[in-house]
Amino acid sequence: MYNGIGQELKQYRQEYGCKEQKGNYIVYLGNLKIYKGIKDLTEAYHKARATGRFDCRLLIIGRKDARTMDADVLRLMEQHDDDIEFVTDADNFRLFQLLSGARALVSPSHYEGFGIPPLEAMYLGTPAIVSDIPTHREIYQGTPAIFFHCGDSDDLAEKLMHIPSGDCNVDDWVENKYNFMKTAETAIRLIEKTLSPAE
Repeated sequence: MYNGIGQELKQYRQEYGCKEQKGNYIVYLGNLKIYKGIKDLTEAYHKARATGRFDCRLLIIGRKDARTMDADVLRLMEQHDDDIEFVTDADNFRLFQLLSGARALVSPSHYEGFGIPPLEAMYLGTPAIVSDIPTHREIYQGTPAIFFHCGDSDDLAEKLMHIPSGDCNVDDWVENKYNFMKTAETAIRLIEKTLSPAE
């Protein structure tokens, strides 16, 4: 069984659509923990910027929790880099706005249980660049997601400098595979089968 796109995001897209004119920024969305690969992302980001061929800002969107945050992320937050902005208090509406307006979402995780932000980004018309971990391969193989070698900041920097501007439609996946209603129906059938008396 799979996760899916929430109704609130579907309603947002129905009402506001997807931004065709993208802002000059990329986003990371998720926990600020060490296994999420934020260090890889910031290294790749600085390498891409150093070439002079990449001038996007980086928005790191996540909940600030000093008990679980990566020490490298804490140090980064204290550096006040003008090109990197931390967004720690966005409500869902603001989050959807930021995702829809980004040039790309990057998911550099070393481990994921499901990893839904790339699906949400593509659902809003924003390209997704994801690490090639098994979970991402299982979920995003066949979608327009762009894979890079997990932990390889050089490969990720190269992908950042060549963000596509084409189609990243995932509607078929959202309706037919990553759909909460279908997941719920499958769960109900399994429960009913388990609880039904043996014939």
